[in-house]
Amino acid sequence: MKKLKEEFKNMLLNVGQDFPEEILTALFPIRGAKYKGELMVVGRAINGWGHDNDEISWKPEKGNPTAEIIENIIDYSFEENGVCPMKWITDHWGWETEENLKTSEKDQYNMKKKAFWRVIKEILLELKITTSETEKKNWSSYLVWSNLYKVASPEGGNPSTRLGDVQREGCRSVLKEEISFFKPKRILFLTGYDWFEDFKDNSFEGKERTESLVEWVGNYGKTEVIVAKHPQGKDETEYVKQVIKYFQ
Repeated sequence: MKKLKEEFKNMLLNVGQDFPEEILTALFPIRGAKYKGELMVVGRAINGWGHDNDEISWKPEKGNPTAEIIENIIDYSFEENGVCPMKWITDHWGWETEENLKTSEKDQYNMKKKAFWRVIKEILLELKITTSETEKKNWSSYLVWSNLYKVASPEGGNPSTRLGDVQREGCRSVLKEEISFFKPKRILFLTGYDWFEDFKDNSFEGKERTESLVEWVGNYGKTEVIVAKHPQGKDETEYVKQVIKYFQ
């Protein structure tokens, strides 16, 4: 974990030094409390993260993120008071309280409306990582979750081309350390091959596929790797079917 944290810190400092244009935040990879090495999922980038009072964002024009901000970002991905750091997904599954429905946050914080998380939930079931009723209820706790690009605007949206260029090399190094530390049996990139390609080096061995949704299949050492299109707007039943086909 020490080396992973160091790679992450160095990446943040380099971004802070080279990109002074906007307020930024970052995601340190999150390991669910029930994770047993079965599945790591990787998205493109965080799409909105944290709240103003969490102190996990910084204004680059004022310099690099402070040591305190960096520690806050890292700590944000760990258990607090014994609560799994991935529990927020199941806590907000179908989250539509009366107060919530009055705000624009109702879609942002209802994880059931996110195709990304819907297909992951089904993939966990199909892989039999979650089988009992308790496991099914707490399914997000059985994952490691990360993104290709760690730094983005706290307001949401993918990083700009320039922000992607500034952080890419550092994020490549962080991804390698994530795989080394978490040692997942399987990694699913829900990113599309066009996003994944910039992160693929000789450590990834495999080939492109002609499936409609699965675009690359291979290995990273002993780890099985699948790269599929982003699931938004796709046939989710077929999406899960194709992923499971190549994970077995």
